[in-house]
Amino acid sequence: MADTLKAQHTAHLTRGHVCYSDMGRVLCSITADTVGWHDPIGGLSDAALIKAKYGIARYQEQRNNMYRNGRDSLLIELGKYGLGKKDWWRISISSAK
Repeated sequence: MADTLKAQHTAHLTRGHVCYSDMGRVLCSITADTVGWHDPIGGLSDAALIKAKYGIARYQEQRNNMYRNGRDSLLIELGKYGLGKKDWWRISISSAK
C-alpha cells in the first residue's frame, strides 16, 4: 500500500485510482465505487462485522455475492505461503515499528 498512497498523494482510494506493487507496477484499478472512498490504512473487517452487516452466506450457494471478512481473507493469503496466525502477529508488530 505504501507505493499506492505515495504515488497518488492520497490515503482515500476511489474510482480512478490504482493499486501499485512494491515494484511500482499497476496491480489493479478501481473502476467503480459505490461507497465514495476506501481507507487502506484503517484496518480489517472481522467475521462479526460482516455477519451483522450482510448475514451468513456460504460460497456454495452465493458464489460472488458472498462477503468474506478482511481478516479471514488475509489469513487465506498467508496460508498460500505456509504462514498463519502467528506469522500475521509478527507482521503486524514489525510494520508498527
